[in-house]
Amino acid sequence: MKKVIVFFLLISTVLCTFGCSQEPVVVPMATEIIEKNFADIQPLDIASLTPDKTYICQNKDVMSSYYKMTLEQMQGACKYYEEQGYTQYSYHEAGENISATYAKDAQMAHLYWIKCEKRLTIITSDKNGAALPVKNPATRTGNVKTTVTQLKSPETNGMGYIIQLADGSFIIYDGGRETVMEEFWRVLNELTPDGEEILIRAWVITHAHGDHFDLFHAFSGKYADKVTVERFLISPVSHDTEQKINKYLDKGFLEDAAAFKDAEICYVYTGMVFTFCNLRMEILMTHQDVYYIDAISDKFNSSCTISRVYSDDCNMLFLADATNDETEVMACYYGDYLKSDMCQMSHHGYSNCPLVVYRHIKASILWYPCDKASYLNSASDIDVRESLRKSKYSMEIINHDEESVTKEFVKQ
Repeated sequence: MKKVIVFFLLISTVLCTFGCSQEPVVVPMATEIIEKNFADIQPLDIASLTPDKTYICQNKDVMSSYYKMTLEQMQGACKYYEEQGYTQYSYHEAGENISATYAKDAQMAHLYWIKCEKRLTIITSDKNGAALPVKNPATRTGNVKTTVTQLKSPETNGMGYIIQLADGSFIIYDGGRETVMEEFWRVLNELTPDGEEILIRAWVITHAHGDHFDLFHAFSGKYADKVTVERFLISPVSHDTEQKINKYLDKGFLEDAAAFKDAEICYVYTGMVFTFCNLRMEILMTHQDVYYIDAISDKFNSSCTISRVYSDDCNMLFLADATNDETEVMACYYGDYLKSDMCQMSHHGYSNCPLVVYRHIKASILWYPCDKASYLNSASDIDVRESLRKSKYSMEIINHDEESVTKEFVKQ
């Protein structure tokens, strides 16, 4: 296992102290996608630069990285796209790392700068600009409590989460095995306010293994005409035929997604930020960060989309199936910026995520997408689970086999 010897301490995000309420609450500026003015910055002539690395994603987006780049050069690259007629969609500071997204009709340019590597990465797309969520949605309030639900599952492992927003709509993370589908349907109906249609603002598929997408595949065939899905968020893994990976996101997913009328597919990259009603989502890492560094086939089961959703009072980190190769790099990138109130435990909570990563996260509620027997008896990383059980930060540990558990999105 690759040893990480340097972890950078970064400034944590300052969160406001307003609590969730059943009364409509005006969401403060902290959760909005902000803009950055580069009027006084000299543009960086990107067209004249030769990238140190270029990577072609599965969806044909082009990912180019430039090393030994300064913050000023990152800002100059932003100015370059503005002068090319692109409009700034977002600007985001994640600790000491910077990202920005630009759109020009259907075209998109997404930039992110990792300070510890002095790496500027630019993703260009001919179509993703049109699929980005609404920048600052009109609906920002509601009477519904913001909650997260971990779905009950009869399976050893799997991953299914439902986040309900203040207006009653949802963000879905994966879903789990097909055996969970009717429980998923029941919870959606139970949470949806009386008289309202089921509206899914975003459905995130973090990882192309069956214990993450089987439910979605089955659901698309049975219930697609009974719900509205606005968009799917996925990461476009390379289409390199030498990589022996599950190809579901290449073809099968596209066929299943087509069952949901008018749903957009938005491809996500490190540093992107989105707003859905009263919650903000940040993409901390994607598969590309792993494949880009060391593109070999066995990295597939240790890489995924890592993201965090947060309000002004609470946040939750979703590690999905990320393990050593990705979580160690993530810890180097973000350090203590990873501090989160709740955490979905990596790779079902019992395989290959170093304790030092969780020491940056310091979550009080630990969601384990596995059954209790596996949590207690799995020999893999038992020392990590034991340390977390004894941690002064851990207040509650939740497995997925006893019942679907719903928690209000507030600090515990």
